[in-house]
Amino acid sequence: AGLEEAVRVVAGGGAWVSPSVGVALAAADDRAEAAGLEPRDCDVLRLLALGYTNAEAAVELSFSVRTIEAVRGAVCRRLGVSSRRDLVAAARALGLMVDSAA
Repeated sequence: AGLEEAVRVVAGGGAWVSPSVGVALAAADDRAEAAGLEPRDCDVLRLLALGYTNAEAAVELSFSVRTIEAVRGAVCRRLGVSSRRDLVAAARALGLMVDSAA
């Protein structure tokens, strides 16, 4: 029934997310909010943790490279980290690295 529902929703122009991914994303949103992160911060953090360069993240999010750099700096300060490796660890700890295939 899950696959049929997904096909029906998507065929009708809607978006569908696996319930398990939806639950994980909601929990990640709660943890990110508790850490003082805004949705934009999470978007930037997620892309950087996935290995995007600042320039690639800027293109993906339709921001300037300077905006990505500013957001990255603010996120690092809020999370108390200083390296990309620490950013990846923080993204994982916050649950931002959800496997969309789940």
